[in-house]
Amino acid sequence: MRVAHCILILLSVTRQLSSAKYSSHLNEEVSNSGQSQTTRTLFQDEEKKGFLSIPQDDPDPASRARRLSYRAPFWEFVPYASIDPGLANLTMAAPGGTLGDASLASQSAAIGGQLLVSRAVGMNALEGPINATCLAISASGECLNTLDSYLPLYDSLAPQYQPAAYRFYDSDYAFARERITSSPAFITRVNSVGDIPFTQADVTGYDTITGGVSLSSLVAQGRLFTVDYYPLYQAGVLEASPDAFLEAPTAFFFVNGPIPKRRKWGKPRKNDPALMPLAIKYNVQQTYVVSPQDPHPDWFLAKAVFNCLDRDVNAIYHFVLHTVIANVAIAAQKTLASEHPLYPPIQHAANLNFGIISSGVLLLLAPFGVFDTYLSLSGASIQSLLFPYLMERFDWQSTNIKDNLQARGVMDIPGFLYRDDGETISDALRTYTRKYLAGSYRKRGSVQGDPELQNFLGALTNSSDTIAFLNGFPTGAQVRNLKDVSELLAQILWISGVEHHALNSFRILNFDLVYPSHPGKILSPLPASTGTLTDDQVQQNFISGSGLSGSSLSTAQAASTANFVPDFKTMDIGNPLAFFLGTQATAFAFYPLLQKPNRLTNIYLSDTEDKPTAKAALALRQRLRVISKRIVEREAATTGTFKYLLLDPTNLPFYLYI
Repeated sequence: MRVAHCILILLSVTRQLSSAKYSSHLNEEVSNSGQSQTTRTLFQDEEKKGFLSIPQDDPDPASRARRLSYRAPFWEFVPYASIDPGLANLTMAAPGGTLGDASLASQSAAIGGQLLVSRAVGMNALEGPINATCLAISASGECLNTLDSYLPLYDSLAPQYQPAAYRFYDSDYAFARERITSSPAFITRVNSVGDIPFTQADVTGYDTITGGVSLSSLVAQGRLFTVDYYPLYQAGVLEASPDAFLEAPTAFFFVNGPIPKRRKWGKPRKNDPALMPLAIKYNVQQTYVVSPQDPHPDWFLAKAVFNCLDRDVNAIYHFVLHTVIANVAIAAQKTLASEHPLYPPIQHAANLNFGIISSGVLLLLAPFGVFDTYLSLSGASIQSLLFPYLMERFDWQSTNIKDNLQARGVMDIPGFLYRDDGETISDALRTYTRKYLAGSYRKRGSVQGDPELQNFLGALTNSSDTIAFLNGFPTGAQVRNLKDVSELLAQILWISGVEHHALNSFRILNFDLVYPSHPGKILSPLPASTGTLTDDQVQQNFISGSGLSGSSLSTAQAASTANFVPDFKTMDIGNPLAFFLGTQATAFAFYPLLQKPNRLTNIYLSDTEDKPTAKAALALRQRLRVISKRIVEREAATTGTFKYLLLDPTNLPFYLYI
């Protein structure tokens, strides 16, 4: 290893010396050899373009092609089964070839090291305070018997580690608000009364909830919305993890007043209508409807059941974005020279993504991994059923925020902050990419005349190469001009630096496993009807497990949890405190990794940019800081519910990190 390192240093020094020698010789040639027109033009072009260029404008195309030949053949799209036969059902591409294998190994090692750091930090930041507080409440460690048991545990954490949603676990407004902030991917407008699987009579206190507005009127006014997970169950792609009881509910939400004209960046007004929950229908274990007017234990349980599956499905949906960008990154390595203007931003966007995917598969989906141990869906069923199902239905065009929201009919929901923040950032990225690429594609026909770009597009749109193919990705015939290629790059940056983080990243700690409203698993079968439960029974039998047989925690066990480190292979739900700590360690696992300094506001490819592209990056930074200021001011004025800062640009990494 030391010899190899010395060889690399030697080669580096040799290259530097050779480069200096060549530069000196070239300068001497320019100054002493008559300064040929060709040489002067070469220098003028390089000064004008910096190091970025498309192939047809490269002053030395032969050298460019030679350099690309040292990389491109050594990257391949390969199935994950070639890495691990147990991953044969993952219908996505892994990086293969000499360089692809090396990149996967190095990135996986980097992420693995970061996770070890997170584990150590999490013991001090979360597990220590929670254990101490629990034991102060109960010397036996039995501190999870009521729904409000978690408040002092979360209160004991340092402010930066307190989840955004924990104080609002019982709020119907917060429950609905998550569908238009932290969990916006699946809410859809109801367009027909025939699509509603119940009648008004099935909803306890319907008139009290809606003010007497009929279901048909809510539909006609565009005020009724749903998130429906029953079709996934009907498709056979949902299977429960060990010790979990699966339900695939359908939730309905309504806007509790006439939908006003949309005010861009307007602060909410006192009497603005809001999205609120109407009802949740069970579909698997039971088939009855639960509403906010049913007894509190039943309604709270219905919301927890919904959140439990909503989190898991969203996690896998977001994982599809990782695999999509992995394909884009492999295609770039195979087709684009380092000087190509698309190459640097794609590599930045995909930074460490191969390692994230590999670590995610092993940590989350493996037998006795996170899903099996702490969450509601089994890792095996996700690998073989749910992920392939979602991947087969992926469409690149659906990642465009405006097209997506319009297709789902949700563009006009008041208070839809994901829409407000996301659209503004998306527009800023499109302005940036157009300015960034304008110097490279300044000639008519230069886009379709760019062979590297055409090869890049072809690599991802060849339907015969099933693991590389991305449905809906633009073809060479569709990317015709500067506008088209700019929008393509903007969409890559949007998926990597914005959409991904809207669905994951800081959401995990702040929402996804915040007890008692977002439990890891539902631990008992649902009751046959409403009106039979108490709040304590919901907590002890369905959420914490403290009321289940064999769940009591001895004093000795409780004391030992002061130094508890979750073990995914031996964790037993019979220990409620240990199980809760495991869920919180899972939520925290990636948090320290998100503290990297590479924010979207710092996007600046200083090693490859000339003055015009640097100016475009600075303009983007300034625009994003204005957006950030508006978001922070808006949320500072928000009271009575959680603050939504997931799309504050100063928080956003510009790549798919976690």
